[in-house]
Amino acid sequence: MHLSLDANGVLYSREQLLNAAAEIQLREGFSVEVSDRLIADWTELGLLDRPVKRGLGRGKGIVAGWPETQLQLWMVLVRKRREVTRIADLCNLPVALWMYFGEQYVPLRQVKLALSTWVGTHGKIGSWAEARASSRRFLDQLGDVHLKSRRRKQVIDLMANACYNGFSKPEDVESFRSDFLRQTNPHPGGSRLPMNAESGASLISARFVAYCQLPTVPDHLYGWARVFLLQSLKSYEHERQHPIEGEIDWSGFEPKNFEQLLSHACLDLWTQPRGRSTSFRRRWSRRRMSRGCSFQMATVRLLASTLV
Repeated sequence: MHLSLDANGVLYSREQLLNAAAEIQLREGFSVEVSDRLIADWTELGLLDRPVKRGLGRGKGIVAGWPETQLQLWMVLVRKRREVTRIADLCNLPVALWMYFGEQYVPLRQVKLALSTWVGTHGKIGSWAEARASSRRFLDQLGDVHLKSRRRKQVIDLMANACYNGFSKPEDVESFRSDFLRQTNPHPGGSRLPMNAESGASLISARFVAYCQLPTVPDHLYGWARVFLLQSLKSYEHERQHPIEGEIDWSGFEPKNFEQLLSHACLDLWTQPRGRSTSFRRRWSRRRMSRGCSFQMATVRLLASTLV
């Protein structure tokens, strides 16, 4: 994906966006329906930013349009539309541009809309069966938890209830945490796996609180999350290439390319403890996990820090 900053401040009209999309489809031999309505819908979802308005001078009125960076984003969105079944998956594009290239490419107001759109589709588990399956996979990642079948079923049901129903009041969050830690009875010696019972409980709790309160999260926390994510990516690569003996087993971990980062952008900013593979799901030492500094937990705690 080629990107360039708009150096001359040119704004592109709605008609120019539609013409650019038509040219791409003709040149590359695919078909996606584009219209004024599609531009309006994608703007509401955060896929595109709202048009910029500029005055033309005294008594000459105003002009509205999109800068070069949004034109390029629009063209990538049109290309990618044929590859996804859910519009929400396209939200990874603007979020990734903001995270890895900065606000000069995508403004934070657009990121917040895009993330809300993505969370509205992916932020909650849709069925009890999916909640139990996801809880089962998530429990398998907790290196300090070893349960017999009956207790394991009870813990899975406890987690599934939290995943499926969420929490209605702050007391429910703390109740879940205490019940989870009591029932899992984590091994005091820990393990070499990067996730443990305490961090898992915190991750689930914070995520659902943040889900309910996402619209109220202040702007500066998004900026903090971006800085933390970039530092986490740097640390991931360093620790993968220079593992510490006796801690994480890094065999099989591959370097992350931009396509992977792009497809997981909303997930990495938001995080989603369903036991599915995330781009950084397993990567921190037990020492870091015990301090509560994993990328997933710290990011979700960040989003929930003013709410829990």
